[in-house]
Amino acid sequence: MEEAHIYIYGDIFNEQSDYASEWGVVSLTSVLKDVQAAKDAEKLIVHIHSRGGDVREGFAIHDYLVNTGKEIETIVEGMCFSIATVIFCAGTVRQMTENSEFMIHSPFGGAFGDAEEIQKYADYLKEVEDKLIDFYAEVTGANRNKIKGLVTEEVFMDVDEAIKLGFATEKIDTIKAVAFLGNPNIKINQMNKDKQKEAMNILEKIRNIISPKGADEPKNLALEAVDGTKLVFDTEESLPQEGDRVTADGNNITDEVNYELPSGESVTAKDGVVTSVTPPSDDTPPQDKEKITQMQAKIDEQESTIGVLKGKIEASDKSQKDILAEMDKLKGLMGSDFQPPGDNDRAQNRISDKPEAELSPVASAIKRRKEAAGAGKE
Repeated sequence: MEEAHIYIYGDIFNEQSDYASEWGVVSLTSVLKDVQAAKDAEKLIVHIHSRGGDVREGFAIHDYLVNTGKEIETIVEGMCFSIATVIFCAGTVRQMTENSEFMIHSPFGGAFGDAEEIQKYADYLKEVEDKLIDFYAEVTGANRNKIKGLVTEEVFMDVDEAIKLGFATEKIDTIKAVAFLGNPNIKINQMNKDKQKEAMNILEKIRNIISPKGADEPKNLALEAVDGTKLVFDTEESLPQEGDRVTADGNNITDEVNYELPSGESVTAKDGVVTSVTPPSDDTPPQDKEKITQMQAKIDEQESTIGVLKGKIEASDKSQKDILAEMDKLKGLMGSDFQPPGDNDRAQNRISDKPEAELSPVASAIKRRKEAAGAGKE
């Protein structure tokens, strides 16, 4: 499946000019351009690091992403506050890195005018708050009153809290990350199409080294007791040990219970934990010998799985070297003369050369700030 990466890095505002993305502003237009540039992609991976911004713009971006008909995966890489959380909810898979923060709150703003005008604005804010509460309740499946309490309290959540409440679906362990790439899209957008493609291929290769597609996850030990109960132990060993957690037929174990295994061991568990494992007696019934043989085959399979996992551990050093090699390629491709958006002389000059009447509100404000700073130096 072909994938494309979209970056919501910056404040979200209804600013549709060409200057918006150069100054850290994300709008529907900037997202639209990024998606259209990857029209053949079947999946969009939307990276988010934003304080939020304009409510209407955030909902517009959310609706546009959902209506592309593409598979949407969202990832918080730092902060996802205010209306950025609505864009985050466009993903069917919603991930957060380990140290990210998530925040929802009541909408706020200001009004100027007589009592009637101010009351109209207050009514509007109440409508927006209700809209947000209904939206979050639908996405998370949580009780509306509970969501209302979170919104009015302006709650900051870590990744575990966001998952528990249903906003996020997965946690990304940052121990796997070898470097912070910032927003490579800013630099990549300035390259020609061949270099853009090469840079994105390198980034995707790094991503696959860090988290290989289709990688096998460690498996728990699943055994069937003599009475047919399906037991699952949280161990990768071939036999359960005292202290392992265990479930029976997918349910938690509360009362003390004993299970006989086909291999002859007797396992006692209570409160979901194995309290003892008794070795098989010497008088194993002959009719169980076939089951013992089958169990031995499963043990051999488990040992094979352990061998594979050991191999993956040994390969981790090589993966790190491969990642560093790809990073060197990316650095060489981008060059060392790239400046952050705020120091981009090209962007500064483009704004300075235009009459203020032709500039967007954001660009006009930037120009006035620059002129004021220059006057202060004289």
